[in-house]
Amino acid sequence: MKKIFITIFALLSLGTTANAQSQTFRFTGDVNFQNLTVASVFGFDTLVGSVDGNFTVDANPRTRVEISNSIQDLVQFEYSNLNVNIGSQSFSYTGNITGDVTTSNIVRLIDRKGSNISGDFLQLIGNSDVSVGSTTITSFFVAFNSSADLITSAGINDIGAFTTIAPSNANPGGFGSSAGFARFANTSISAVSAIPEPATWLMMIIGFAVAGLQLKRRRFTHKHFA
Repeated sequence: MKKIFITIFALLSLGTTANAQSQTFRFTGDVNFQNLTVASVFGFDTLVGSVDGNFTVDANPRTRVEISNSIQDLVQFEYSNLNVNIGSQSFSYTGNITGDVTTSNIVRLIDRKGSNISGDFLQLIGNSDVSVGSTTITSFFVAFNSSADLITSAGINDIGAFTTIAPSNANPGGFGSSAGFARFANTSISAVSAIPEPATWLMMIIGFAVAGLQLKRRRFTHKHFA
């Protein structure tokens, strides 16, 4: 029985470690459209709308790329998925980190250098072409400003530090499309409570069942030898 408990504990520990490698975040913001043509694609009859969505970051070291130069330091994480909702339209991207910052679908942390520069940026980027209604989005990114040093605090296993980012209008991003472009404003970000994986639930159920059987066995033994 002791060996069973040790095995279950090891499996639970492994499941917990695996789940700690990813985190889902939600973001919201406003949209300012270039013209009514692009606004109408998303179901708006004015030049102002809203955006929201979510993304999951995989913090596994194999999905992390670091780039450093005299202007800025970059740390890039691959997201497993990015889902975006603008008005009546929804679209999504799948992460594909490469060394090339112009072609990857990534989460990018930017540490800007200079004595008169403060604050870091997080950019959520989709560089793949995506068909949305009657138009094609050719580039998408939403940015969040932070007064914290994200590259130091957001280590491989500490991606929850992204939530230190405060709402900001500093270069909040936008998208380009065949119908026109749009700019984001008032972007904010928050972490989504993690939901255990099915395998984790299974391990927990097995653990409770074994514990119950062990307790029942002890009661049976005590009854017959009392």
